[in-house]
Amino acid sequence: MRQHPSRRAFLQVAVAALAASSTLASAGCQAVSSAFVPSAPVLDDDEELPDPALTRQPPPPTSTPVPPPTEAPLTGPGGAPAMVARAEGLGRDPTPGPALTVVVPPTPTPPPPTPLPTATPRPRPTRAMLTVPYYSQLNIGRQNYCLPTSIAMIADRYGRLPSDVSGTPDRAPGFVADIGYRLARERIAALDSDGFKELWEEIGTDPLGGLIWNVFAANGRDLAVGMSPALAYLVLSFAFGLTPVLGTLEECLVALADDVPSILFGSYGPLKRVDGMPANAGGYVGDHAFVLVGIDYERALINDPLPSDKVRYAGERTRATASLRAVRFDLASVRRMTRGTDGEPRSDCFMMPPPGSGPSRP
Repeated sequence: MRQHPSRRAFLQVAVAALAASSTLASAGCQAVSSAFVPSAPVLDDDEELPDPALTRQPPPPTSTPVPPPTEAPLTGPGGAPAMVARAEGLGRDPTPGPALTVVVPPTPTPPPPTPLPTATPRPRPTRAMLTVPYYSQLNIGRQNYCLPTSIAMIADRYGRLPSDVSGTPDRAPGFVADIGYRLARERIAALDSDGFKELWEEIGTDPLGGLIWNVFAANGRDLAVGMSPALAYLVLSFAFGLTPVLGTLEECLVALADDVPSILFGSYGPLKRVDGMPANAGGYVGDHAFVLVGIDYERALINDPLPSDKVRYAGERTRATASLRAVRFDLASVRRMTRGTDGEPRSDCFMMPPPGSGPSRP
Protein backbone atom coordinates (compact mmCIF):
# COMPACT_ATOMS: atom_id res chain seq x y z
CA MET A 1 0.00 0.00 0.00
CA ARG A 2 1.29 3.58 -0.98
CA GLN A 3 2.06 5.90 1.84
CA HIS A 4 1.14 9.68 1.73
CA PRO A 5 3.80 12.22 2.40
CA SER A 6 4.11 13.39 5.97
CA ARG A 7 2.57 16.67 7.18
CA ARG A 8 6.01 18.25 7.62
CA ALA A 9 6.93 17.74 4.00
CA PHE A 10 3.61 19.13 2.87
CA LEU A 11 3.99 22.28 4.93
CA GLN A 12 7.43 22.93 3.50
CA VAL A 13 6.06 22.77 -0.03
CA ALA A 14 3.06 24.98 0.89
CA VAL A 15 5.29 27.63 2.45
CA ALA A 16 7.46 27.74 -0.62
CA ALA A 17 4.43 28.12 -2.89
CA LEU A 18 3.03 30.88 -0.72
CA ALA A 19 6.30 32.80 -0.93
CA ALA A 20 6.26 32.54 -4.70
CA SER A 21 2.70 33.76 -4.83
CA SER A 22 3.56 36.77 -2.64
CA THR A 23 6.45 37.67 -4.91
CA LEU A 24 4.21 37.63 -7.96
CA ALA A 25 1.57 39.71 -6.19
CA SER A 26 4.12 42.36 -5.23
CA ALA A 27 5.50 42.54 -8.76
CA GLY A 28 2.06 43.50 -10.12
CA CYS A 29 2.08 43.79 -13.90
CA GLN A 30 5.89 43.60 -14.18
CA ALA A 31 7.42 40.54 -15.95
CA VAL A 32 9.17 37.98 -13.76
CA SER A 33 12.80 37.54 -14.87
CA SER A 34 13.39 34.13 -13.24
CA ALA A 35 11.16 31.34 -12.02
CA PHE A 36 11.06 30.38 -8.42
CA VAL A 37 12.76 26.99 -7.76
CA PRO A 38 12.01 25.57 -4.36
CA SER A 39 14.79 23.71 -2.68
CA ALA A 40 14.50 19.93 -2.45
CA PRO A 41 12.67 18.84 0.62
CA VAL A 42 14.63 17.01 3.30
CA LEU A 43 12.99 13.67 4.08
CA ASP A 44 13.35 11.34 6.90
CA ASP A 45 14.70 7.93 6.20
CA ASP A 46 11.29 6.34 6.28
CA GLU A 47 9.56 9.12 4.17
CA GLU A 48 8.96 9.14 0.42
CA LEU A 49 8.88 12.03 -1.99
CA PRO A 50 5.47 13.74 -2.24
CA ASP A 51 3.32 13.15 -5.20
CA PRO A 52 3.88 16.04 -7.66
CA ALA A 53 0.25 15.97 -8.59
CA LEU A 54 -0.64 16.77 -5.02
CA THR A 55 1.94 19.48 -4.38
CA ARG A 56 1.73 21.44 -7.67
CA GLN A 57 0.18 24.90 -7.07
CA PRO A 58 -1.95 26.56 -9.65
CA PRO A 59 -0.18 29.37 -11.49
CA PRO A 60 -0.92 32.87 -10.25
CA PRO A 61 -3.61 34.54 -12.19
CA THR A 62 -2.41 36.91 -14.82
CA SER A 63 -3.52 40.42 -13.75
CA THR A 64 -4.94 42.64 -16.43
CA PRO A 65 -4.21 46.34 -15.89
CA VAL A 66 -7.37 48.19 -15.08
CA PRO A 67 -7.43 51.64 -16.59
CA PRO A 68 -8.25 54.41 -14.15
CA PRO A 69 -11.85 55.39 -14.14
CA THR A 70 -12.62 58.28 -16.34
CA GLU A 71 -14.80 61.07 -15.11
CA ALA A 72 -17.04 63.25 -17.15
CA PRO A 73 -15.60 66.74 -17.33
CA LEU A 74 -17.41 69.20 -15.20
CA THR A 75 -18.53 72.40 -16.77
CA GLY A 76 -19.12 75.72 -15.16
CA PRO A 77 -21.60 78.43 -16.04
CA GLY A 78 -21.92 78.90 -19.77
CA GLY A 79 -20.22 75.55 -20.54
CA ALA A 80 -16.74 76.66 -19.45
CA PRO A 81 -14.60 73.73 -18.18
CA ALA A 82 -13.99 73.65 -14.48
CA MET A 83 -11.10 72.17 -12.54
CA VAL A 84 -11.63 68.52 -11.63
CA ALA A 85 -10.08 67.29 -8.43
CA ARG A 86 -8.92 63.66 -8.67
CA ALA A 87 -8.30 61.26 -5.88
CA GLU A 88 -4.70 60.82 -4.81
CA GLY A 89 -3.00 57.93 -6.59
CA LEU A 90 -5.18 58.18 -9.72
CA GLY A 91 -3.11 61.00 -11.27
CA ARG A 92 -4.29 64.35 -12.62
CA ASP A 93 -5.82 65.45 -15.85
CA PRO A 94 -2.85 66.08 -18.14
CA THR A 95 -4.69 69.08 -19.62
CA PRO A 96 -5.36 71.47 -16.74
CA GLY A 97 -8.30 73.79 -17.02
CA PRO A 98 -8.05 77.57 -16.91
CA ALA A 99 -6.83 78.95 -13.63
CA LEU A 100 -9.63 80.28 -11.49
CA THR A 101 -9.24 83.85 -10.31
CA VAL A 102 -11.18 85.84 -7.77
CA VAL A 103 -12.17 89.25 -9.04
CA VAL A 104 -12.24 91.79 -6.23
CA PRO A 105 -14.48 94.74 -7.08
CA PRO A 106 -12.65 98.07 -6.84
CA THR A 107 -13.25 100.06 -3.70
CA PRO A 108 -15.50 102.95 -4.63
CA THR A 109 -13.80 106.29 -4.12
CA PRO A 110 -16.04 108.57 -2.07
CA PRO A 111 -16.69 111.95 -3.62
CA PRO A 112 -14.68 114.79 -2.11
CA PRO A 113 -16.47 116.71 0.61
CA THR A 114 -18.36 119.73 -0.56
CA PRO A 115 -16.36 122.78 0.47
CA LEU A 116 -18.08 125.40 2.54
CA PRO A 117 -19.03 128.35 0.41
CA THR A 118 -16.72 131.28 0.84
CA ALA A 119 -18.49 134.50 1.59
CA THR A 120 -18.08 136.93 -1.26
CA PRO A 121 -17.27 140.41 0.01
CA ARG A 122 -20.07 142.84 -0.68
CA PRO A 123 -19.16 145.70 -2.95
CA ARG A 124 -19.33 149.16 -1.47
CA PRO A 125 -22.04 151.41 -2.85
CA THR A 126 -21.10 153.91 -5.52
CA ARG A 127 -23.15 156.68 -3.96
CA ALA A 128 -24.83 156.93 -0.56
CA MET A 129 -25.83 159.71 1.82
CA LEU A 130 -27.08 159.20 5.39
CA THR A 131 -28.87 161.72 7.58
CA VAL A 132 -26.78 162.22 10.74
CA PRO A 133 -27.03 165.28 13.03
CA TYR A 134 -24.00 167.54 12.92
CA TYR A 135 -22.08 169.17 15.77
CA SER A 136 -18.92 171.28 15.76
CA GLN A 137 -16.30 171.02 18.46
CA LEU A 138 -15.32 174.66 17.81
CA ASN A 139 -18.71 175.92 18.99
CA ILE A 140 -18.22 174.95 22.63
CA GLY A 141 -14.96 176.74 23.36
CA ARG A 142 -13.01 173.62 24.21
CA GLN A 143 -10.19 171.79 22.47
CA ASN A 144 -9.57 168.21 21.48
CA TYR A 145 -13.29 167.48 21.51
CA CYS A 146 -13.43 165.57 18.24
CA LEU A 147 -14.23 162.31 20.06
CA PRO A 148 -17.13 163.49 22.30
CA THR A 149 -18.48 165.54 19.36
CA SER A 150 -18.49 162.47 17.10
CA ILE A 151 -20.17 160.43 19.87
CA ALA A 152 -22.80 163.18 20.18
CA MET A 153 -23.68 162.88 16.47
CA ILE A 154 -24.25 159.11 16.76
CA ALA A 155 -26.12 159.35 20.07
CA ASP A 156 -28.43 162.04 18.69
CA ARG A 157 -29.14 160.03 15.51
CA TYR A 158 -30.55 157.22 17.65
CA GLY A 159 -32.40 159.48 20.11
CA ARG A 160 -30.00 158.98 23.02
CA LEU A 161 -29.54 162.64 23.97
CA PRO A 162 -31.92 164.48 26.30
CA SER A 163 -34.48 166.62 24.54
CA ASP A 164 -33.01 169.82 25.96
CA VAL A 165 -29.58 168.90 24.54
CA SER A 166 -30.49 167.36 21.16
CA GLY A 167 -30.28 169.90 18.33
CA THR A 168 -28.60 172.64 20.34
CA PRO A 169 -25.54 174.01 18.56
CA ASP A 170 -23.25 174.03 21.59
CA ARG A 171 -24.50 171.67 24.33
CA ALA A 172 -24.33 168.18 22.85
CA PRO A 173 -20.51 167.64 22.81
CA GLY A 174 -20.21 169.08 26.33
CA PHE A 175 -22.98 166.77 27.56
CA VAL A 176 -21.09 163.73 26.25
CA ALA A 177 -17.82 164.76 27.91
CA ASP A 178 -19.27 166.01 31.20
CA ILE A 179 -22.17 163.60 31.72
CA GLY A 180 -21.59 160.67 29.41
CA TYR A 181 -17.97 160.02 30.43
CA ARG A 182 -18.82 160.15 34.12
CA LEU A 183 -21.88 157.91 33.75
CA ALA A 184 -19.92 155.29 31.84
CA ARG A 185 -17.16 155.28 34.45
CA GLU A 186 -19.63 154.86 37.33
CA ARG A 187 -21.42 151.98 35.65
CA ILE A 188 -18.17 150.20 34.88
CA ALA A 189 -16.98 150.68 38.49
CA ALA A 190 -20.21 149.00 39.67
CA LEU A 191 -19.46 145.80 37.77
CA ASP A 192 -18.68 142.70 39.82
CA SER A 193 -15.37 140.90 39.34
CA ASP A 194 -16.76 138.57 36.65
CA GLY A 195 -18.34 141.39 34.67
CA PHE A 196 -15.21 143.51 34.92
CA LYS A 197 -13.01 140.63 33.78
CA GLU A 198 -15.27 139.99 30.79
CA LEU A 199 -15.10 143.67 29.83
CA TRP A 200 -11.33 143.76 30.28
CA GLU A 201 -10.94 140.77 27.96
CA GLU A 202 -13.34 142.31 25.45
CA ILE A 203 -11.54 145.62 24.96
CA GLY A 204 -8.02 144.40 25.84
CA THR A 205 -7.28 147.29 28.22
CA ASP A 206 -8.08 147.97 31.85
CA PRO A 207 -11.03 150.38 31.50
CA LEU A 208 -10.20 152.06 34.82
CA GLY A 209 -6.59 152.73 33.87
CA GLY A 210 -5.28 156.28 33.61
CA LEU A 211 -4.81 156.08 29.84
CA ILE A 212 -8.56 155.63 29.50
CA TRP A 213 -10.10 158.00 32.03
CA ASN A 214 -7.41 160.65 32.58
CA VAL A 215 -8.64 162.64 29.59
CA PHE A 216 -9.19 166.09 31.07
CA ALA A 217 -6.58 168.84 31.20
CA ALA A 218 -5.65 170.61 34.41
CA ASN A 219 -8.41 173.21 33.91
CA GLY A 220 -11.01 170.44 34.09
CA ARG A 221 -12.59 171.47 30.80
CA ASP A 222 -10.29 170.62 27.94
CA LEU A 223 -9.35 167.10 26.98
CA ALA A 224 -5.64 166.44 27.39
CA VAL A 225 -5.59 162.91 25.98
CA GLY A 226 -8.14 160.30 25.22
CA MET A 227 -8.64 160.06 21.47
CA SER A 228 -8.91 156.39 22.32
CA PRO A 229 -11.19 153.89 20.54
CA ALA A 230 -11.39 152.02 23.86
CA LEU A 231 -12.73 155.13 25.59
CA ALA A 232 -15.25 155.72 22.80
CA TYR A 233 -16.36 152.09 23.05
CA LEU A 234 -16.98 152.35 26.81
CA VAL A 235 -18.88 155.65 26.59
CA LEU A 236 -21.07 154.52 23.68
CA SER A 237 -21.81 151.18 25.32
CA PHE A 238 -22.26 152.07 28.99
CA ALA A 239 -23.57 155.65 28.78
CA PHE A 240 -25.77 155.46 25.67
CA GLY A 241 -26.52 151.76 25.19
CA LEU A 242 -24.98 151.61 21.70
CA THR A 243 -22.70 148.72 20.73
CA PRO A 244 -20.05 149.45 18.08
CA VAL A 245 -19.12 146.82 15.50
CA LEU A 246 -15.39 146.99 14.81
CA GLY A 247 -14.11 146.86 11.26
CA THR A 248 -11.92 148.42 8.57
CA LEU A 249 -12.68 151.47 6.44
CA GLU A 250 -13.76 149.24 3.55
CA GLU A 251 -16.27 147.45 5.79
CA CYS A 252 -17.57 150.81 7.00
CA LEU A 253 -18.10 151.90 3.38
CA VAL A 254 -20.09 148.74 2.68
CA ALA A 255 -22.23 149.38 5.78
CA LEU A 256 -23.45 152.65 4.25
CA ALA A 257 -25.69 150.54 2.01
CA ASP A 258 -27.44 149.36 5.21
CA ASP A 259 -27.94 152.94 6.46
CA VAL A 260 -25.25 152.48 9.12
CA PRO A 261 -22.84 155.38 9.85
CA SER A 262 -19.36 154.85 11.31
CA ILE A 263 -16.85 156.63 13.52
CA LEU A 264 -13.39 156.63 11.93
CA PHE A 265 -10.13 157.02 13.84
CA GLY A 266 -6.76 158.12 12.51
CA SER A 267 -4.37 161.02 12.00
CA TYR A 268 -5.55 164.27 10.46
CA GLY A 269 -2.36 164.95 8.51
CA PRO A 270 -3.02 162.88 5.32
CA LEU A 271 -6.58 164.19 4.78
CA LYS A 272 -7.27 166.14 1.59
CA ARG A 273 -10.46 168.05 0.87
CA VAL A 274 -11.86 167.82 -2.63
CA ASP A 275 -12.83 171.54 -2.75
CA GLY A 276 -9.22 172.63 -2.17
CA MET A 277 -9.88 174.28 1.21
CA PRO A 278 -7.58 173.56 4.14
CA ALA A 279 -8.44 170.18 5.56
CA ASN A 280 -8.39 171.36 9.15
CA ALA A 281 -8.55 174.40 11.37
CA GLY A 282 -5.31 175.87 12.63
CA GLY A 283 -3.16 173.28 10.88
CA TYR A 284 -4.10 170.52 13.31
CA VAL A 285 -2.38 167.23 12.34
CA GLY A 286 -2.83 165.04 15.42
CA ASP A 287 -5.15 162.12 16.18
CA HIS A 288 -8.69 162.68 15.05
CA ALA A 289 -12.15 161.15 15.00
CA PHE A 290 -15.09 161.93 12.71
CA VAL A 291 -18.27 160.38 11.33
CA LEU A 292 -18.57 158.70 7.91
CA VAL A 293 -22.00 159.55 6.50
CA GLY A 294 -21.73 158.84 2.78
CA ILE A 295 -19.75 158.18 -0.39
CA ASP A 296 -19.75 159.76 -3.84
CA TYR A 297 -17.63 157.57 -6.13
CA GLU A 298 -14.04 158.26 -4.94
CA ARG A 299 -15.07 160.85 -2.38
CA ALA A 300 -15.86 160.12 1.26
CA LEU A 301 -18.59 162.29 2.83
CA ILE A 302 -17.64 163.13 6.42
CA ASN A 303 -19.31 164.90 9.33
CA ASP A 304 -16.08 166.45 10.61
CA PRO A 305 -16.26 168.30 13.94
CA LEU A 306 -13.19 170.44 13.20
CA PRO A 307 -13.51 172.54 9.99
CA SER A 308 -14.39 176.16 10.69
CA ASP A 309 -16.59 176.51 7.59
CA LYS A 310 -19.09 173.99 8.99
CA VAL A 311 -19.71 175.66 12.33
CA ARG A 312 -22.90 177.30 11.09
CA TYR A 313 -24.48 173.89 10.61
CA ALA A 314 -24.03 172.86 14.24
CA GLY A 315 -27.23 171.30 15.52
CA GLU A 316 -28.62 170.61 12.01
CA ARG A 317 -30.33 167.27 11.64
CA THR A 318 -32.50 167.54 8.52
CA ARG A 319 -31.87 165.73 5.29
CA ALA A 320 -32.08 168.96 3.32
CA THR A 321 -28.74 170.17 4.68
CA ALA A 322 -27.05 166.75 5.01
CA SER A 323 -24.82 167.19 1.97
CA LEU A 324 -24.02 170.83 2.90
CA ARG A 325 -22.67 170.03 6.36
CA ALA A 326 -20.62 167.05 5.16
CA VAL A 327 -17.03 167.52 4.01
CA ARG A 328 -15.92 165.77 0.85
CA PHE A 329 -12.53 164.18 1.34
CA ASP A 330 -10.53 162.36 -1.28
CA LEU A 331 -11.15 158.68 -0.52
CA ALA A 332 -7.48 157.79 -1.00
CA SER A 333 -6.52 160.32 1.69
CA VAL A 334 -9.08 158.82 4.08
CA ARG A 335 -7.51 155.41 3.49
CA ARG A 336 -4.10 156.85 4.41
CA MET A 337 -5.61 158.54 7.46
CA THR A 338 -7.07 155.26 8.78
CA ARG A 339 -3.90 153.19 8.56
CA GLY A 340 -2.20 151.97 11.69
CA THR A 341 1.40 152.42 12.73
CA ASP A 342 2.32 149.26 10.81
CA GLY A 343 0.95 150.69 7.57
CA GLU A 344 -1.98 148.25 7.51
CA PRO A 345 -5.62 149.43 7.55
CA ARG A 346 -6.96 149.91 11.05
CA SER A 347 -9.55 147.37 12.10
CA ASP A 348 -10.92 149.34 15.06
CA CYS A 349 -13.20 151.74 13.22
CA PHE A 350 -16.75 151.72 14.61
CA MET A 351 -19.77 150.79 12.56
CA MET A 352 -22.77 152.06 14.55
CA PRO A 353 -25.96 150.06 13.89
CA PRO A 354 -29.21 151.02 15.62
CA PRO A 355 -29.70 149.92 19.24
CA GLY A 356 -31.09 146.42 19.62
CA SER A 357 -29.39 145.08 16.48
CA GLY A 358 -26.53 143.57 18.46
CA PRO A 359 -25.55 142.59 22.02
CA SER A 360 -26.42 145.26 24.55
CA ARG A 361 -25.28 146.11 28.05
CA PRO A 362 -27.54 145.38 31.01
